[in-house]
Amino acid sequence: SQFLQRFDGEEDDEPSMDARILMYCIQAVAAMGEYVECFGQVMQGGGLDVILSLLTLHNDPTFTCDVGLVTDSLTLVNALLPHRKLATQFVDRGGLDLLLQIPRTTWSSGGLARCLFSLSSISGVLEGVMTESEGGMPRQLVAAAVGLLESPQDSTRKHAALYLGMTFPYRATLRAFDLLGATPTK
Repeated sequence: SQFLQRFDGEEDDEPSMDARILMYCIQAVAAMGEYVECFGQVMQGGGLDVILSLLTLHNDPTFTCDVGLVTDSLTLVNALLPHRKLATQFVDRGGLDLLLQIPRTTWSSGGLARCLFSLSSISGVLEGVMTESEGGMPRQLVAAAVGLLESPQDSTRKHAALYLGMTFPYRATLRAFDLLGATPTK
């Protein structure tokens, strides 16, 4: 967290040393995040706080957000979301709202689609999200996934379709499709 405050996102072509260290740390934790043995250390070290901070960087006007940093951050979220405890806390602390606020680019869209699919693989967490409200979050998630179906990347479309397939059993998904007119938006 202190490291993120120190990181100033310089606008040079070459990332600063702090930027490189941050990106390498994110990549290392993401690579280890899928292993249950490492998960406890990530949680004890404030991993969720770091994730939430990383997802808010693009909103900070004093911070120049690098495409690689956004991509690496989404990879980190995707690696840790399969852990039920983190996924539950991520949802409870507003992580889904932060994911949906990330500007859609070719790179971030793929990461978002993978995160949605990871979320859908944990039925208890997904059920809580899809039944917690009549419109809000389920509608936003379905709209995001439908929008991702228009991506030029096969992988992004595949993960968005898999997410939607996992959410069809929930009435909130069907209502969201009805409200959207079942057509992708741009």
